[in-house]
Amino acid sequence: MSAATHGNLAIARPLRRPAEAPAAPPRRHLEIAPSRAQRRARPRLAHAVVTIAGIGVILLVQLLLSIVLADGAYQISALQTDQRELLREEQALNEQLELLGSTQNLTANAEALGMVASGNPLFLDVATGGVSGKGSKAVKLPDNLVGNALLDGSMVIDPAALAAAQAAEDASGDTGLHVVEGGTPAATPPAPGTLPSPTTH
Repeated sequence: MSAATHGNLAIARPLRRPAEAPAAPPRRHLEIAPSRAQRRARPRLAHAVVTIAGIGVILLVQLLLSIVLADGAYQISALQTDQRELLREEQALNEQLELLGSTQNLTANAEALGMVASGNPLFLDVATGGVSGKGSKAVKLPDNLVGNALLDGSMVIDPAALAAAQAAEDASGDTGLHVVEGGTPAATPPAPGTLPSPTTH
């Protein structure tokens, strides 16, 4: 090396040690700004969620209404069946009532109780005290010219059973009369809403 070169080296300043690198500033949180298309997509998603929820609620309400209507239909069917049964029972009872009230049945029961047809009645004139009309004795009940095929004889009163029931009533001592304080028998008090019957001797 030449002297000039050595001189330059001697003049050269010593190299400084590099200073420590300054601390890096804190990194900021970066967020990507939504684009216009993304901003438009968010309301569409909310509308879609609301629409699906609305459809679900409508389907649920429709299901509940179907269940209620089906239950009501079963109840109506059961009530209609009960009504038909009651109408049949009513018709059967009406037929039995008409049978019991028929002329043939009443005549047979009257004869079983020993009743006879009355003769011609006599009339009393209150003003003069005279009797008018021509009386006649009681006669046997006439036979029915029209028979009733439904009567089989089971609806005729049995006089022996009636006498036994009367004897049992007499043995129990309940005659239907009640004694008041004076010792006079009084009839049973009338039911509410009815007219009292006159006392006869």
